[in-house]
Amino acid sequence: MEPTAEAFAGYVRSIDRWRIIPYLDPGLPAAFLPVDWPGAEASALFARIVEALAGPSAQFVRQSLGLTAVGLTAPRGVR
Repeated sequence: MEPTAEAFAGYVRSIDRWRIIPYLDPGLPAAFLPVDWPGAEASALFARIVEALAGPSAQFVRQSLGLTAVGLTAPRGVR
């Protein structure tokens, strides 16, 4: 995936939406959950999304801020 604003927006939306899951998922052992409980599937999907978008998102932010990809050095006057 390319380092685009869309990649960054998708990454941020995913993180934001995932934040509520711990409040909704009881975190019980599988034996105590319904057979069709989507927790493991949802967790795997989130991991795939983060894996796909985290790198391009970080690269987009570095490029937008004018930071170097290797050293993450900010331009003069930028903290």
